[in-house]
Amino acid sequence: MLFSVQTLIFVVTGVSFFVSLLQLNQVSSRLVSLSSPTKVQTQAGPFDSTRNQTLGFEKIFVVSLPERSDRRDGMTVQAAVSGMEIDFVNGYSGENIYNNVKALPYGYDRKAHKEHHRSLGCWRGHMDAAQRIIQQNLTSALIMEDDTDWDIHLKDTLPQFAQGVRLLQGESPTDMLNSPYGNDWDILWLGHCGEKLGKGPHYAMTDETVPATKNPQNNNNNNNNNNNKPPSSSPPLPLLSTQSPSQYPPHTRIIQRAQNPVCLFGYALSQRGARKMIYSLSMDRMNAPIDWELSDLCQGRNGRDKLDMKCYSALPSYIGTHRAKGDESKDTDNGVRGVGRIRRKGVTEGVRWSVRLNLEALLKGGVEGKGGELEDGYPD
Repeated sequence: MLFSVQTLIFVVTGVSFFVSLLQLNQVSSRLVSLSSPTKVQTQAGPFDSTRNQTLGFEKIFVVSLPERSDRRDGMTVQAAVSGMEIDFVNGYSGENIYNNVKALPYGYDRKAHKEHHRSLGCWRGHMDAAQRIIQQNLTSALIMEDDTDWDIHLKDTLPQFAQGVRLLQGESPTDMLNSPYGNDWDILWLGHCGEKLGKGPHYAMTDETVPATKNPQNNNNNNNNNNNKPPSSSPPLPLLSTQSPSQYPPHTRIIQRAQNPVCLFGYALSQRGARKMIYSLSMDRMNAPIDWELSDLCQGRNGRDKLDMKCYSALPSYIGTHRAKGDESKDTDNGVRGVGRIRRKGVTEGVRWSVRLNLEALLKGGVEGKGGELEDGYPD
């Protein structure tokens, strides 16, 4: 079985990107066998590093509570079979941060958040990840949460993402730059649980790792039965657009200036972006979940318009979330819910050929007919 990643169209207002688009069309597509997801052929050019162990960034950080050894086990093996290198950043208990009044950012309303303060732990963990970027003087790093999942072909699709981001920055896709993703960005929002299609310039491409179904019925609740059968329909996908996604054919991925992404499944920070993020969301003020605040910062909303943030998002997301089999209380670190309800099969949302759901086949060799058939979470 083969899949391809090809350029579909680059939609702009005006003709300023015409020369860059011609250069991009000279970059040939690659055909990659599903049976060898971690063996990537080298290809000379400015995007080679997107296929390295840190996906073209200097490091990959995973924010995780130290006591969630179950999640750390999962992320460790997923990264290993994907040829990725990760470093864990300790997360925090929201209650501990809430009770440490001196450490709370200006503007945080303790009274208003008394019953919903657990998200503070998430905020502080991501602040610490950004802090490491600054302290270690990294040019960039990808930050993920510990319940994420990605397609086995992630490394083969990121070169196109890098090309699209470069075009949106006005940079040539053929120049050798410090970063394969360009030199003028703060945040690359690769993993989210929802985003909208903006009206400005955007880069669209065909990518068979994008599920063709835009909003399949949420049937996760049916996965709690005792017959060990998978759900009858695929997990839900974030809507491609709040406007009209039908203007693009199935298997389309869009790269654009970030509009309103939510959730922090995976995002990259440049050194510049890390400094801006800590200044704005810790030193200046904060009074909402970190993904909301970060989205406001990218859009310059609610008084966060002074730092000229340059954020780009992928739509749909490259990185999804995984809900492991077992007691459903494992799904969250924020409180206790679902205790006693047993999920018989893990579920990954928004990822077609999930690494996590195909681990057994990948560990056996990953060759169809030898390691076992690879599961397509969103078959056409």
